[in-house]
Amino acid sequence: MCGLMPRHINTTCTPASIAPQIGINNAINSVINNPTTIWVDMSLDLPEKAIFQNADMYRKLFELHDYTQSTPELQKIYKKLEKILETVKVISNFSKINETGDVYIDTPPHTRKIRSYGFAIIGTVSLNSKHVILNEMSRIKGERTDSNFPYNKISVTRGDISKIIINEIEDSILIEQQLNNVIKVLESVLCGPVEYKEYVSSLAYGFNLLNIVNFIRVNRILDILYIQKILQFERHAFNKMEGYKKARRIKLNKSNKKMSKKERIQDIFKHTLTSPRKFLSSVSDVKSKKAIIYSACTQILNLIPSFLKEINFLDIKPEKKEALRTNFRMTYECAMKALKQVKVVNSYNFDTSQLTQIEVEFSMCVQNYLNAAELISGYINDLKKDIEKLLFNSVKPQKRTPDIANNLSKMLQLDKYRHADDKKIFLIKNIISLLSIESDLCYKKKNSLYNISYSIIPDDSKYPPTNYDMYTKKVSENNKMINQVIKKYEEKLDRLYA
Repeated sequence: MCGLMPRHINTTCTPASIAPQIGINNAINSVINNPTTIWVDMSLDLPEKAIFQNADMYRKLFELHDYTQSTPELQKIYKKLEKILETVKVISNFSKINETGDVYIDTPPHTRKIRSYGFAIIGTVSLNSKHVILNEMSRIKGERTDSNFPYNKISVTRGDISKIIINEIEDSILIEQQLNNVIKVLESVLCGPVEYKEYVSSLAYGFNLLNIVNFIRVNRILDILYIQKILQFERHAFNKMEGYKKARRIKLNKSNKKMSKKERIQDIFKHTLTSPRKFLSSVSDVKSKKAIIYSACTQILNLIPSFLKEINFLDIKPEKKEALRTNFRMTYECAMKALKQVKVVNSYNFDTSQLTQIEVEFSMCVQNYLNAAELISGYINDLKKDIEKLLFNSVKPQKRTPDIANNLSKMLQLDKYRHADDKKIFLIKNIISLLSIESDLCYKKKNSLYNISYSIIPDDSKYPPTNYDMYTKKVSENNKMINQVIKKYEEKLDRLYA
């Protein structure tokens, strides 16, 4: 469900305490000139600072337990699962933090566009995400759209997102199949005797599957947090635009003229076209930032109801369950606040305060998720130990004998009418329920990806450039849609915590 932190980190932030992000270099753009290193200045009081400083700790959670595959077929499947994990590790290793406080990315030579990793899938994707993604990725008439232009070389395309979707569908199918298979095996002990060694091996496999889905989820959330962070208004472009705005104000004051809000927005757009190399990379970055945060927040909101169900199957005290429910409520509320900030951000206005606000809410959403993770992973590990201990005690001989290993190969049988087996049956049903919830999440995620894949056409040429007025009109329509989405999630929150 989440990740484990050895110690609690309090990163309570308020917008007033966060300095405007003027000093943050647009790291993505530096790939053009320096393809191996990207960095963000961590000397500022960033809302994500505590998370970044402990990122390695989070990324190393959910290590797989020792497990021996019983058949050649299972060995082949397990290697596929390990390959998925290794792929996630490669992407996660892009983000590094050194002792001096700089956050940077080392990108291997084969990496073409790291921005696309901001669109990593962590849960069920809302179909309405396509409206935000497609509009923010649309080509605008007057802007340089040729693929050889620097910022277009590293921009995210529909083809990039389509590849992510296709790969995730394949991974979800495999993981869902394995979850369902191990559920059937674990349920078998509730119907009759089973061979002890094989059953315990399947139990270890089940917990490894839990670790796999959680490892992927936590690492991808951290990747998304990092990628959106380095998508900023580049400092030089920001300063130039501020200079232009100031000169425009002086000119208007001298001539005693005024410009409407719409006229000012149109004027800024036209000014970006005068220096495309200077301005359009920043515009492209912030458009991606909006789409990434919207997509991530709706996925997190879609995950929370299942996380709340999983809490019910943890063998912990009521007050601990309530603490987890509170953490997830805060995660939920911060995700909704981040969605509200998506509406505020204007990709062409070069207003860094808007980016600060959305970063604060999104980082607090992630931090609250990880705070809950600290507790949940520990409880899941405890569940594994408790089940294994109880099952071992069921088959071990009353007196220690030299052939104890042979005794452990005997049959394991549980009786629901025997009081001594009550706890074992209860805990086994709990792990089955946890696996079933994860299987359902895989199923929903897979279906949502099928649905949205039809809208994300790989060939960008099938979408001709739109004019700026049409882009802003769709932004307005999307903002109304986001209001409806937020209202829906608010109503769901009331039901979840009724």
